[in-house]
Amino acid sequence: MAQAKKSELTQFQWDHRLLLVFAPNDEDAHLKSQIKELRHNTCGVLDRDMLVLQIAKDLTVRTLNGRNIPIDGANLRETYRVDNDAFATVLIGKDGGEKMRSLTVISANDIFEEIDAMPMGQVEMESKVHICG
Repeated sequence: MAQAKKSELTQFQWDHRLLLVFAPNDEDAHLKSQIKELRHNTCGVLDRDMLVLQIAKDLTVRTLNGRNIPIDGANLRETYRVDNDAFATVLIGKDGGEKMRSLTVISANDIFEEIDAMPMGQVEMESKVHICG
């Protein structure tokens, strides 16, 4: 059953890594801090083909730049076992598998190190032209 719900994210598989940022509401201090951390490291996010999805209590799913996308936030919360009143970040690899989970704000560098340690991440970082130079 969880696999069926994950299918909403398969549209991103092999093209993007996903960082799912769950929060109780849009005003959550952890959410604001996590988004600020990622926005200050936009080049690293882009270089690693990351798509950041924010899922707040109203279950609207937004990208890092605030654009709403048509994904069911309730299904994501259920699939990744995150309560409505909880903060969590979940890193999903290009293969669709969960790679990292944190219940606190996590530094962009820690996320990047996790990605860069993956075999696919190592190949990509060595072979691609970096967006920010």
